[in-house]
Amino acid sequence: MRNPDFKFRQFSIWQDQCAMKVGTDSVLLGAWADITESRTVLDIGTGTGILALIAAQRNPEAQITAVEIDAAAAAQAEYNVKASPWKDRIRVINTDIRSYDCQGTFDAILCNPPYFTKSLHSPDASRNGARHDDTLSTDDLTGIADKLLTENGEMHLVLPADTFSTITGIVSRHGLQLHGITSVCTVPGCPPKRIMLSIGRKFSNKTKDMLCIRDSSGGISGEYRNLVKDFYLKV
Repeated sequence: MRNPDFKFRQFSIWQDQCAMKVGTDSVLLGAWADITESRTVLDIGTGTGILALIAAQRNPEAQITAVEIDAAAAAQAEYNVKASPWKDRIRVINTDIRSYDCQGTFDAILCNPPYFTKSLHSPDASRNGARHDDTLSTDDLTGIADKLLTENGEMHLVLPADTFSTITGIVSRHGLQLHGITSVCTVPGCPPKRIMLSIGRKFSNKTKDMLCIRDSSGGISGEYRNLVKDFYLKV
């Protein structure tokens, strides 16, 4: 077996067949999302399978469904899952989540969705599907959450910070509520680049906070280190 492209503490990722590679966004979201009480988890657009694998590591009771529209990426996610300690708890399905005929609901939904809107496309169709929201918009995702979440379930997303102004209206239109908002900035004092959101059915007092990846001296911040230390080999 060849060496993995990315090695975490408890699992490895091979990613040569995936348009979108392992990045900070997925690791942050996987570490941040509250899935402590979740027994069923859905990972939408699993790509390499990283969010599903992080969820399996964090919650030993969770049964995880990982959906991926791209056949090559789905096959690689399946490979990564089978090489992990949790192959019996993660099921990879190659399908479009918008037409997925799911017979159940989920306590948690995780997604690092495509986020470029009306921007220049790549000649690579797979990369376009992974990066652009032409195929899966935030409105689509929120509608899926409304359909597939359990009564007390939550969807957890990571999105560009500049999309936040549109999120509240989309969430309300589907009869859902924003539960948690964490803005992610590179260093203190800089505008946030990403937001991580938790969305559910029931009213909840929104929690809002800020996470900086680096501290004022340019080193890795303590809060970021504490969040991802169980996954990265070095941080």
